[in-house]
Amino acid sequence: MTVQNTNRVSGPLAGDGATTFWPFDFFLADATHLRVRRYAADGTYQDISSADYTLSANSLNNENGGRVQYPNLASPDTPLQVGEELFIFRVTPVTQTMNLTQQRLYDPETVENFADKVVRILQEQGEELSRTLTVDFSQSDGEFDFDQWLLDIEAAAGYATQAQAYRDEVLAIKAQMEALLAGFTGGGTLNLTFADSPYLVTATEKNFLIEVDTSGGNVVINLPQISSVGEPFSVLVKKTTDDSNTITVNAYNAGDGTDDFDEGTGNFITLSALNEAYSMYADEGTTPDTWRSLQVTGLLNAGQTLVDEFIVGTDISEGGTTLPALTRAPGDKNQVVVYIDGQYIRKDDYSVAGDVITFDFGVPEGSEIIECHQSFKLAQGELGTAVVGEVNLTQALIDLIVFTDRTRKMTAGLTEDVYTETYANPWKPKTPADAIENSRIMAPSGNMAIDEPTDTTDDFCFDMKIEPSATCVLSAGTGNVLFASGSAMTLDSGKVYGMSVHYCNSKLLISCVEYNSTGA
Repeated sequence: MTVQNTNRVSGPLAGDGATTFWPFDFFLADATHLRVRRYAADGTYQDISSADYTLSANSLNNENGGRVQYPNLASPDTPLQVGEELFIFRVTPVTQTMNLTQQRLYDPETVENFADKVVRILQEQGEELSRTLTVDFSQSDGEFDFDQWLLDIEAAAGYATQAQAYRDEVLAIKAQMEALLAGFTGGGTLNLTFADSPYLVTATEKNFLIEVDTSGGNVVINLPQISSVGEPFSVLVKKTTDDSNTITVNAYNAGDGTDDFDEGTGNFITLSALNEAYSMYADEGTTPDTWRSLQVTGLLNAGQTLVDEFIVGTDISEGGTTLPALTRAPGDKNQVVVYIDGQYIRKDDYSVAGDVITFDFGVPEGSEIIECHQSFKLAQGELGTAVVGEVNLTQALIDLIVFTDRTRKMTAGLTEDVYTETYANPWKPKTPADAIENSRIMAPSGNMAIDEPTDTTDDFCFDMKIEPSATCVLSAGTGNVLFASGSAMTLDSGKVYGMSVHYCNSKLLISCVEYNSTGA
């Protein structure tokens, strides 16, 4: 007979607490070649004795397979429970039992049965080899370091676990910030297009995310006069379309010195790239009044993933090496992950030039779909991008920065012409006797408690730089004082921090962020 069926394993077959008859779909010439293996929910297994299962009639020499009863009526075993699995497979003995002698009739069936047995053995060995590690022809036994390969796998697993822990920590901080800031006023989303240009931001759009579609043309946004909206007031402007048009954000009466950006660095900001975003925070404590700005490039909406899909035979032919242009240029191969029919493609096997990916091999025959997943990095600071499995640390950090930046300026706009002073412990921020604390440096030498302000008539917000001369703990004192990181925060000696202080709705919110020379 011919051998058309290449299967030798059936499973996993899931237990339900009742089923005892299990089908298999491979050819079986001898009942002694059958094996049944039971897996527990924890992955451990036992090979079932032939006394505990029964092979149904017509299961031998059947190209379509057969059926096994397990447990049979004589077995003490219980039916497979939910979470347990059964595998049925074939193991043909590697023996040669055909004996051909002279002066005997030639029996074609004997020869064919032997050939069929050899094919079944090859099928079984091929299936086992498909579950093993193989190396390239170019790597001899001495060149491939199997022990190092195992160490690399263990290290990668450790990195993935650590990355997941970092991501969970960042998302926990984000959730905590969201809960703490729930009592603050403002917030919302505004969608603008070319038809709305020029658009004047009003006091009612405090803490708004302004998403701008520039597909119809350049868009101009005019910010309100800072003295008319006061503090705290911030907006976040984001370009949501991929085109050559721009967004221009103007300070009030740009060019006459009324308001400016970042203490005189300019009177307007231009956004030109897809997903480019700027947050702007009003600061009355300078002359002239200024908008503090923080740029976040490559910003994605929370949970969004950019995936380009190419159909083999339509977008690229079998044997082809160059994909059509991606939706967005990834910058380098470390920012893109490529799959062919779900199979991960090593970064050594392709190159990236602009928005085009070129493989070092031809697309395999029979391939159906190619997916290119892109991740993004912050353009400012030294955060970079870490992608392990499905974990994108940069995305979590971007989510956190974008959210918290709606209510604080961070420290990017602090100038160097500041002076240092030691504040009393406990410290009551913004009491009537205090001057404007913006652009001051606090240099605590020991633990400090922060109390609610004495004068709670008006809401206020300001930033300060902190340079601890000794490791210290800032903790909540009297009144309704909340820390973004819990009930207290530890500051290390020798490091520089930016502290944002918000008083609103009878709550004092304190948040700190360590930053470097780039302001990140």
